[in-house]
Amino acid sequence: LKSTAQRMQYKAVVHDSDNDRIGIFVEDYTSGTDPYKFFGATATYSGTTLTVGTFTDIGSVDEAGAVRVWGAYDPDNDKPVVVVADGAGSKMIAMQIDISGSTPSVDHQATLTDAFGRFDAFSHEQLAYDTSTDRFVWIFRDTSDSDTLKASVLTNSGTAFTWGTLGTIE
Repeated sequence: LKSTAQRMQYKAVVHDSDNDRIGIFVEDYTSGTDPYKFFGATATYSGTTLTVGTFTDIGSVDEAGAVRVWGAYDPDNDKPVVVVADGAGSKMIAMQIDISGSTPSVDHQATLTDAFGRFDAFSHEQLAYDTSTDRFVWIFRDTSDSDTLKASVLTNSGTAFTWGTLGTIE
């Protein structure tokens, strides 16, 4: 994938241990009214050689501003899960991605809508999976609320997501 605007500033890489593949997910600027898109590709490896498939526009993410991307592997459902934040900071989209074939596809997705303000990508551990409770936790700094640290739990049944209530971390 070669960026038309030298963007691709937000990206995630998730290893699918069930299929021995890697999912590569990026945002990129294209053109038009909502030029920021979400792209994904599958990759395989042999020794030290990585072979990457064609990047595909996935998830129906079309935004006016840059989107942020986080990813983690769900070992209970054997699938990568990617969370994408819209450019306005008003919604989060969780997607279970199938990377078993040559191009990634979205199995199911769910949107959490709230007025988050601007997300702060202060570390790569913003999305983590807890194997003891079989849930994800997403943590962010809400700059529209005096830089308050907040979190939401995300449950994946394998066919649907459930976002928990946003909570403040005291």
